[in-house]
Amino acid sequence: MNQPGAAMRPAFLRTPLATFPAYWSWLEWIESAVTRAECEALFVLSALTFGDGCGVEIGSYQGRSALALGYGASLYHRGHVWTIDHHEGDPISGVVPGTWEILNRHIRQAQLTGAVLPIRASSILCAAHWTAGPIRLLSLDGWHDAAAVQADVDAWTPHLAPDGVLVFHDYGRFGVTEIVEAIKGEYPSRGLVESLAILSRQELPLLREMRSLCPPSA
Repeated sequence: MNQPGAAMRPAFLRTPLATFPAYWSWLEWIESAVTRAECEALFVLSALTFGDGCGVEIGSYQGRSALALGYGASLYHRGHVWTIDHHEGDPISGVVPGTWEILNRHIRQAQLTGAVLPIRASSILCAAHWTAGPIRLLSLDGWHDAAAVQADVDAWTPHLAPDGVLVFHDYGRFGVTEIVEAIKGEYPSRGLVESLAILSRQELPLLREMRSLCPPSA
């Protein structure tokens, strides 16, 4: 798949897939529902998505996906990653004590302080006061009730750069599928890596396990 501007990139930007395994050896020890393949996709997207701006993740938990995004962005000089979570748990898992402290410890241990910037706040409130500029990569992994997913989409996509990428974790479960199916027509470039749905108006980078985005089997 040819990508706009690919010939102008430094050679090292063409090989993030070969680079990722060195980071997974650290990420795999962090408790998370985000799989290796999904982390690899986030790493590559954070490294190679087009346009200026920062990365934003909604739903931090203990930081596995935030660090995958942060490693990709930091290694390939693609700006900051903000990870936002109220750290009060959710109606299914309940309150998991200490996730804010664990997240910050993992960021320090990963040597990504200053590259991955955690915010302890409501997603919707944070979006309403967002002043950090356009978002080139937006990963939504908050509460998965359809109404909550739609609220995150409504709050955050106005900040998404025109050539930005929108990612949803847990496509095929909870209310995520309903929202993705409702909006995917606005994004001509679409893909799926396990439960990670990826939507873009620009051609997506090559991802090892990406397949076509289609509704899951009933």
